[in-house]
Amino acid sequence: MDIKDIKYVATVAQTRNFSMAAKLLYISQPALSQYIHRLENELGIVLFKRTKSKVSLSEFGELFLKNGIPILEDVQNLECKMKELSTLKRSNLKVGMSQFYGKYLLPVILPIFNKLYPYVKIKVVEDVSSILEKKIISDQVDLAIIPLPLSSFKVKYDLIFKEKIKFAVCSSNIVVKKFLNTITEDDFIDLSIFKDEPFIALKSGFKMRNVLESICEEFNFRPNVVLETENLDTVNSLVSRNCGVSILPDIISKYNNVKYFNVNSSFSSRPICVAYKYNKYISKESRDFISILKKYYL
Repeated sequence: MDIKDIKYVATVAQTRNFSMAAKLLYISQPALSQYIHRLENELGIVLFKRTKSKVSLSEFGELFLKNGIPILEDVQNLECKMKELSTLKRSNLKVGMSQFYGKYLLPVILPIFNKLYPYVKIKVVEDVSSILEKKIISDQVDLAIIPLPLSSFKVKYDLIFKEKIKFAVCSSNIVVKKFLNTITEDDFIDLSIFKDEPFIALKSGFKMRNVLESICEEFNFRPNVVLETENLDTVNSLVSRNCGVSILPDIISKYNNVKYFNVNSSFSSRPICVAYKYNKYISKESRDFISILKKYYL
């Protein structure tokens, strides 16, 4: 007896008709009838009660399927899992990442994901968020971890976390030294005190540059940007050398000689999301990658 025996008996029992069952099984009706007779003779029991108008399971037939159906389901589930593993073994997951964030997010997420999908190859594509949105739409990446807002209606997103924005200033800065003994990093700082200080910022077009200018505008001044870069870690390093002041996400590595103060602004936090193409099928490995991100950070 094999799995095909259970499948054939189950199909006849379901349809209660040998002709209809034969069509579903892609064999002829006489061949199916002979197959069932041969199985009954082999087992020494009658599986079906046959009349001119219908076919129904006998008592032995019901017992046969009661024990046989779970076996059939287990085999079918095993086949699905093996096919999925075979597919995953050849699959890639292309993850877009805003520049800077890969350093802080990937070392946490990838070990968890790799345990679930050891055969899936991860390709990380780092770029500015506006370019990553275009790469999502053109299927160059499957997912992208980027800050909101998004610019295209063709991209959907799930919120991962809200990052705090801090004001960063070197401890040896002349202005901040005047009140270091009276304020802590947990306090909100009046940014207008630093309106005449040189600012280090990301280049125009970066979302964090827009955040910097919006925060300064709320404190009624325009930042005196003396140096522009494309990397927030570079900004942080330059602040630590007292080359200027800036705003930075709280996730960044902290220097001991830099103070990272809270800022009382409507722009002092921003959502970070995982984005993907609207109306595109999301693979199981992609869905699990998103779930890991949300579970860990939310």
